[in-house]
Amino acid sequence: MEQAFHGKDITFVSLSVDKKADKAKWAAFVKKGSLRSLQLLADKAFESDFIQKFNINAIPRFIIIAPDGRIVSANAARPSDPKLVEMLQELISK
Repeated sequence: MEQAFHGKDITFVSLSVDKKADKAKWAAFVKKGSLRSLQLLADKAFESDFIQKFNINAIPRFIIIAPDGRIVSANAARPSDPKLVEMLQELISK
């Protein structure tokens, strides 16, 4: 998905939902996998502010946020779903 939209006005962000004690494992995973998108850690697991505010109770969860901060989809399709590609293409064409 990131390669398909490389150079477009889209930023992919991955948010890991873990405990603070697992931060080193998370960092090693990011480094080993050479993950390129912006990688963030919600280190209070499901008690993290972001997780609570978006009412996330299971992962993975895909959220699309417009550059102006507007929530486009709080429960977007998975990256393997062609509907997500269509939605992103529509957003960047505006």
